[in-house]
Amino acid sequence: MKSLEKQFNIVKKSKDPEELNDFLIEIGKQPRIEFLSFIDYFIENCDPLLFQQVKLNLIYVLGEVGKLIKIHDNFISFLFKEYNNSDRWVRGEIISAFNKISINVTLSNKIIELLGTALNEEYIPNSINALNALYKLNTLPKTILRNIFNVFNSSNSEIIELSTAVLFKIVKNEEELFESLLQNGNYKILKKNAIRSLLIIYFKSLSSIESFSQKIFESKIESFHKEIFLKEIETYKRILSKVL
Repeated sequence: MKSLEKQFNIVKKSKDPEELNDFLIEIGKQPRIEFLSFIDYFIENCDPLLFQQVKLNLIYVLGEVGKLIKIHDNFISFLFKEYNNSDRWVRGEIISAFNKISINVTLSNKIIELLGTALNEEYIPNSINALNALYKLNTLPKTILRNIFNVFNSSNSEIIELSTAVLFKIVKNEEELFESLLQNGNYKILKKNAIRSLLIIYFKSLSSIESFSQKIFESKIESFHKEIFLKEIETYKRILSKVL
């Protein structure tokens, strides 16, 4: 530790981003609680240009230390703020950091909402990291349902598997599924393949799918979307009748 403190006292005066990044990578490999003071120093004292060049590794180290202890709220606020001011690579590291930090910290609804927004990232690894972080949580707000339904439109099998696991934490049964689809017009964002996935996940018998079909038919869902749902349900019913 003493050698790292000496190295820090040298590096903190440097204006060379490569030197700072090398130091951050080194301490990230052997994280310790004491390193939070190093991170705090760089966050508070780096000039803006240098900070942007070392931010990715600062966040990496913060996540690694966050696996060891409950970090202070100021670090969580830092991550939240930087998410909206960063490129997709840094955003990915922030999502990963929240995933690690959640081991010791109860994430606020504000952070959970951010993770929900991150599900829509065009960069698949970021969506997967966000789903992994959400899956670790015991309770999830229904406000992120729209984002979860949206990722069901993905063709990526890992995303579908993870989003299914996360969805089950909020929507427990067919009745809740119907209500969740109506909530804020969530049904409008589902493509045919997403509807099929949901039917397969929630309906294992003809009787349950019949009941759901009737609810869709009698609902106030717009005719265009209702027709898509009912066609997919009929197709799934035919598949179920052959299997059962």
